[in-house]
Amino acid sequence: MRERIHTIPVTDAFKEDSECAFCLMRSRLEKNAVEFVTGPSCMERDVRDETDRRGFCGEHLKMMLRSQNILGVALSLQTRLMRVAGAVGPDGAKQKGVSVAGGCYVCDNINDTFERYVGTFFHLWRREEDFRRLAEGGKGFCLPHYSLLMNEGEKALGARDFAVFRETFRKIQLANMERLAGELERFLRKFDYRYADEPLGSAKDSVQRLMLKLSSAIVD
Repeated sequence: MRERIHTIPVTDAFKEDSECAFCLMRSRLEKNAVEFVTGPSCMERDVRDETDRRGFCGEHLKMMLRSQNILGVALSLQTRLMRVAGAVGPDGAKQKGVSVAGGCYVCDNINDTFERYVGTFFHLWRREEDFRRLAEGGKGFCLPHYSLLMNEGEKALGARDFAVFRETFRKIQLANMERLAGELERFLRKFDYRYADEPLGSAKDSVQRLMLKLSSAIVD
């Protein structure tokens, strides 16, 4: 399998033991974007102009607050507040393109790159036999990303290839949901005194992995 710069994040995620490679990709994009916006770049004029204009969602503001650069975060919030105040004020009509609510610089950057990752995944699955084996040997996907792939697959692959893709990953998805159900059953048995000495094995983090499988929720 020939790896190129734009394929490496996708192939690397599928090489890891994960309940959903796309959750890994998105988590890494999110971490990198937050580090970027709270690092030295937050003092660059073009970056600050964009963050002032778009703002941040609540979830990414909380991630930013956990960064080591609290001064940079405070300065970004200060100029964002000034921009929003201008948009709300009597001259607000002049503040074109300012998101008063609902925008997020980090989300926008993540979503743009993530869409390319999805396209790269379909391209590799159709063209690269090694990658196809790698993806089909994994644990399937979380339900939100499984739904995304089923919704986007026919447009990306065409009807014939998508029919193969859909049936292949339907079986993989079901098999891995059954696997997780079995692990959760072992976890629940530990609350019964009769099985108190039974080793948990892979079931010890089954609740966290099931949360990810059902909802994309990554629990640290």
